[in-house]
Amino acid sequence: MKFAGLVFAGVLALSACGAGETADTAAAAKPKIDAPEISASLSPMDQAEAYDKAVGKASTNYKIAALNTCSDLNAWCQAMSKYQKEAAQKYGITLEVYDAAFDPAKQLRQVQDAIAKGGYDGFIFQPVAAAPGCQMIKLLLDTGLPVQQANSPVCQDKDYHEGTTGMVATSTEAYYGKYLEHIFDSCDGKPCKAAVIGGVAGQDGWRRLQAAIKDTSAKYPNVEIVVEQPADYDPNKALRITQDALTAHSDVSVIISAYDEMSRGVLQALGDAGRKVGKDVKLFSIGGTPYGLSQVKEGNFTATVQSDPKPEGWFSIVELVRALDTGQQTKGWSSTGDWDGIKDGPGSEILTVENVDRYTPSYG
Repeated sequence: MKFAGLVFAGVLALSACGAGETADTAAAAKPKIDAPEISASLSPMDQAEAYDKAVGKASTNYKIAALNTCSDLNAWCQAMSKYQKEAAQKYGITLEVYDAAFDPAKQLRQVQDAIAKGGYDGFIFQPVAAAPGCQMIKLLLDTGLPVQQANSPVCQDKDYHEGTTGMVATSTEAYYGKYLEHIFDSCDGKPCKAAVIGGVAGQDGWRRLQAAIKDTSAKYPNVEIVVEQPADYDPNKALRITQDALTAHSDVSVIISAYDEMSRGVLQALGDAGRKVGKDVKLFSIGGTPYGLSQVKEGNFTATVQSDPKPEGWFSIVELVRALDTGQQTKGWSSTGDWDGIKDGPGSEILTVENVDRYTPSYG
């Protein structure tokens, strides 16, 4: 993608903070409300939750532009957007939502339009992709207005982007790495052959999962990845890839599927081959969707891992309002796995038959 014209867009609509002022200096402004002292030693998510519990409304009817990866394309997007709007209502702020519909070119136009339009007090930015998102977040930060990061890292960052008011997200290499360690530990040090069925080739989610596989596999010489192939989150493609994997590697004992709905195809292939989850093979899925949880309960998935839409939608608003009203940034990655909905429920974002009944996903 070419970024001609970005410099022009980036100088438009400088905020009242003043030309040359950054989000860091803007966040250091005098607090507008009395708020509790929150220890910086707490995790970023704990800081956000503490602020949310202590504060009822923002001091001002701030106007925020939410530059979303998606808002209406699937159940996750719809739920995330719903919780953004509910948090905005709680804090008494005005939220204008831009839906990029997973299209980087469309998101670039929306970023440029939001900057040119002006009148905003801050931005929430969910990048469609890390590389073009890197240019876009720099444009937003160059306005001098506070920028809240959500959903996914940008640039070459592992997670949080310096200068933003915080980051609430699931999809990082660390998220995948933690789950992979759980999966590979399940081999108990014995030789394991694993098939990985991923998302969309070239997209950030698949790239991060692959990077985590490479890093984690180095710690587990007993685990051999015999298949590592994207399936576009398509159950039919997952079905064909699993069939081929079982034909070429009849001793596959672990299958990792990148999305619960895609795992439908994996289950069909296993059934057709007479392979039973829990007896002949372990199936680890990703998503923590209502369907995925039902399959864990029935023993058809060995585990799934949460990717809950509520904390990302809700706490992105909270962290931005906190910065606007107190000047305090929530520096670092607010992992959705640290959310009270996980800690006070299943106790882990990895959902198995032992803890799945204590988790209620925030879809719908």
